[in-house]
Amino acid sequence: MAPTGITSTQFSLLNFLHQNGHLTMNELAAAMLMDRTTLLRAVKPLQRQGLIISVPETEGSRRLMLELSPAGQGKIAEVEPFWQAAQEEYEAQVGPLHAKSLRSDFFNMTHHG
Repeated sequence: MAPTGITSTQFSLLNFLHQNGHLTMNELAAAMLMDRTTLLRAVKPLQRQGLIISVPETEGSRRLMLELSPAGQGKIAEVEPFWQAAQEEYEAQVGPLHAKSLRSDFFNMTHHG
């Protein structure tokens, strides 16, 4: 994924925002199982690139929501083939059944405490 200029963590953040709409920094940190400092380090470069934008929750609100910009949506399309190739390479190395089991374990760990 190096040619795309973003890390796998950053790609996951973009994808999560794409699928879930706009979230506060705290909501995104909780959903991604990251502390705010780590999340901030991943989000700041994406904001500088214009891939994630901050918008007020409501008109006049000081509470900011993070959301994917149109450029962010384009970046997902750009990165997707690299991500897919990495997933296929991983499965080729560990085997599809083991990869599926690990993904299932990770999903259960992150969604069921």
